[in-house]
Amino acid sequence: MDAPSVKLTSPPTNTLEQCDASLGAYLRAWDQVEHQLLPLLNALLGTHQSATLAILRSGLNQHTLRTILNALGPIRLKGGDQKKLNSLLSRWKTASTKRNRLVHGHWMLSIEMVPGPSGKRDHTKSEWVRFYSPNNSADYESIFGSKRDEKLRAAHLFKLSDINRAAAHVRKLAADIEAFNAAIAVLPFVTPGHIEIEQ
Repeated sequence: MDAPSVKLTSPPTNTLEQCDASLGAYLRAWDQVEHQLLPLLNALLGTHQSATLAILRSGLNQHTLRTILNALGPIRLKGGDQKKLNSLLSRWKTASTKRNRLVHGHWMLSIEMVPGPSGKRDHTKSEWVRFYSPNNSADYESIFGSKRDEKLRAAHLFKLSDINRAAAHVRKLAADIEAFNAAIAVLPFVTPGHIEIEQ
């Protein structure tokens, strides 16, 4: 049985153009993070920029790139810089999860019934939100039902204010990676020596 259609009594509180602008600003911020990965990987690999770019453009996914950078950290950085790199990689991982949900989500009109002039809940309040469908269909009840799981809801439902905050966090991450790139002192590679075995 189909759900009954709801007739809006007032337009959504945001417009499709505002949705596009927020998502576009978020993607532009993410571009800034990806732009900083070239000098970071270039420094830790010690390769020519063209070689590093060829590696980045080969279809390397972000998880693999983080794994490579995490492995290079102890080889090429002193303790303090290595800790800073680990912190940046952790922030990047968290931001990547949110990015995947925003990019692979879809726009949905969220409608709430509110009291009208008569005092009855017969009017609507609505807004466009970005929604990432959960894997488990039982989670829909926790996201939209009367007993909402706010943590689960926040992981799947993004208002424009959430997207704008996420964009600000991503811009900060990009700026911090840029500052890290400018400040790190990369150690030379050391060829491992022979392991002495007692006989």
